[in-house]
Amino acid sequence: MQLLPDDTNPLVFVAVAGNLTVGLAILVPRRIRRHGFVVSNRLHLHETGDPVLDELTIEHNNLLADARLESSVAEKFIDTLISQHDLKWDELVLGGVLDSAKLLKVCARENPCLSLTQAYSRSQPAYYVDLAAVRSSGQDYLCQLSKSARYKLRRALREFEKTGPIEIKSASTTDEALSFFQELIRLHEIYWHKKGLKGAFPTAAITDFHKRLITACHPDNQVDLLRISTPETVIGYFYNFLHNGHVYYYQSGFDYSNPRLSPGMLCIYLAIKHYLERDALTYDFLAGDYQHKRHLSTHSYQINWAVLQRDRLRFRTETALRALKYFFIPLKNHP
Repeated sequence: MQLLPDDTNPLVFVAVAGNLTVGLAILVPRRIRRHGFVVSNRLHLHETGDPVLDELTIEHNNLLADARLESSVAEKFIDTLISQHDLKWDELVLGGVLDSAKLLKVCARENPCLSLTQAYSRSQPAYYVDLAAVRSSGQDYLCQLSKSARYKLRRALREFEKTGPIEIKSASTTDEALSFFQELIRLHEIYWHKKGLKGAFPTAAITDFHKRLITACHPDNQVDLLRISTPETVIGYFYNFLHNGHVYYYQSGFDYSNPRLSPGMLCIYLAIKHYLERDALTYDFLAGDYQHKRHLSTHSYQINWAVLQRDRLRFRTETALRALKYFFIPLKNHP
């Protein structure tokens, strides 16, 4: 709450069974206008609706619910939103929700009052390495990659190891984790600014959020900051989340002064080996269909960004106009 704008007024959904709290959710209202005439009162699940603040990018989003009651909590959540007449909303925005989430399944059901709109919904693949399966296979992880990936990695290892062995260090104290984080941002921004983009840390508010998060979570081993280096140079840094044996690769910064050696790909490979040796269950690249994720992963799943709309005349009009637009576009090139 300390980092939210003053005009943000979150709503809290609480599901109770007997004397037990079995479900929780935070909704943030935001009013938007699109195409000049479509006004919508939106509710964002665990997001602010402010594109700048939401650059944090939520994934694996869902209601916080007792696993045994997830379907019931999801149904009650939607029923409550519909029945609360003093709660004025037109669209429910669900960012970063897994295919398996019961909430998404409830929203997808046929309902005369609600519908998932295709126009503002999308899905992305998320790739991961099943570390437990790699260990149980008895094969080296490198052997399970493509021939081209193996070649690139072996070449990079040979070149970087000319000055000595490569070290992978996990920050042992919170101060060291914050120091690694600052260096990660520096390398991260060099790379993205060369592309004319801001990267994942565009504002002081977002950087401050992460510093607070690392300070709060590092002592409990919920975040892990890694540095990968040779005796002469730092190759890269990682900022990962840890939960129940699963590693989530959130951000990184690599030294691309010699891009021919694929330093990013090498660092990811070494990080995966690092967690393999520490009995982690998965190494999750999170959302994004990028070549290095495809090449270094063993499995994938889908993450969804979905918008649930109430039945409104303005939405029906918007849908009809969009259909007309796409109907007439091909006529421009008709002989």
